[in-house]
Amino acid sequence: MAKKKGGGHEGGGGGHDSAGGMRWLLTYADMITLLLALFIFLYSISEVNAAKLNAFTTSMAKLFGIGKVPQSASSSSGGSGILPQANAIVQLKAKLQREFKDLIDSGMASVEKKEEGVTLRLKDQVLFDLGSADLSPKAWPVLDDVAKSIRNMPNPVRVEGHTDDVPMAPGGKYPTNWDLSAARAASVAKYLIDKCGLEPRRLSIAGYAEFKPIAPNRPRLGNAENRRVEIMVLKKLDEESLEALNAPDTAAAKDAPPSAGADDPFDL
Repeated sequence: MAKKKGGGHEGGGGGHDSAGGMRWLLTYADMITLLLALFIFLYSISEVNAAKLNAFTTSMAKLFGIGKVPQSASSSSGGSGILPQANAIVQLKAKLQREFKDLIDSGMASVEKKEEGVTLRLKDQVLFDLGSADLSPKAWPVLDDVAKSIRNMPNPVRVEGHTDDVPMAPGGKYPTNWDLSAARAASVAKYLIDKCGLEPRRLSIAGYAEFKPIAPNRPRLGNAENRRVEIMVLKKLDEESLEALNAPDTAAAKDAPPSAGADDPFDL
């Protein structure tokens, strides 16, 4: 009888050990469940809530008085989560870099993305003779390409004239660098309007004389860098900019006056 009891006790012990050996499955199942919950959570927070983002951008726009904001937080190409305006500015910079690659490689031009927009910077010798505000014939095809690049965009455009700090010769047509810088900006804007067909209400001009240098004013060094014209395409917070940038330039021939062209002299 004692032997039977001993055998029964051993059998019970063996059953308990067998069940304990399967407990790792419980731990494994718990881990898989937790991992699944984690990935579901990560997926849920990775999706942008467009309604909340639009509400936020609208409230910030009203706060800072910047007017109209995009109706969708995604770009017109869909789903990128990038505001259309930022995308348009990046694309315009790349487009200008392609269009003016030769001038950029030769050091006569540069393209820069600023807080206000995208700037095409042209050295004065690309557009003018020294001390003059009359566009030279070699400037015409350059400005024609500028107009072609920005024609379809609704963004405002500011043309800025800059000089070095060398005073103007007494008795000349332009008494000061203020006069020369403003006259050069006006010449470029007038060509873009009269010869290239850009809308006048889009353009504004500014003359800064020598007071916004980009290099130290030194003969044969900084002076040439500072004598420049900058054409800035300003930011515009709507989706039209991106759509117009990618649209074909079908209106170029129709909008331009019949006399436009590199062979036609331009007189102010």
